Amino acid sequence: AALQAPCKRRSATHLAAQSLAELAEQSSLPPADKSRITVLSDADAVGAEVWKRIDEAGKRAVEERGTFTLAIPGGSVLKMLAGSSPSWAEDCLLAYVNHKAVDDDADATLSTHAKARAGFLDAGWDGVDVLNLGGSSDAVAEACRYAELLELATQQNLLPVAATASGESI
Repeated sequence: AALQAPCKRRSATHLAAQSLAELAEQSSLPPADKSRITVLSDADAVGAEVWKRIDEAGKRAVEERGTFTLAIPGGSVLKMLAGSSPSWAEDCLLAYVNHKAVDDDADATLSTHAKARAGFLDAGWDGVDVLNLGGSSDAVAEACRYAELLELATQQNLLPVAATASGESI
């Protein structure tokens, strides 16, 4: 069943709960452990490795918890998922981490969801539950609703796995 949440406008103080100093401190990470860095030959190899890691994580999550939440950016990761047909799709909640508040049908060149449907969702991801926009022309309301859906998913301990074009997980 799809998650649903009413859209509530948040106060500016809620959105600015952290100071700039706190944000800067959080973004100062130590260097990556070199043993965890994988260098691959080209974009196709990166795509294959990203898919392998996502597929393994999906199978493990469904086995352990009965569900898998996948949060992905648009762009190259959408292309990396093309042609995939995961066994865990019907147990998957898919979210986009940088979704644009645009109509899926009116402008498929901008809509992350429209690109995902054309690239892989409609061709092998049967049963996947997608957190998506509502389709109204009110971008602020759409963004608010989407943020609340993501927050609701987090409250239900549906922890996302995200991958970037370089194959790093977030």
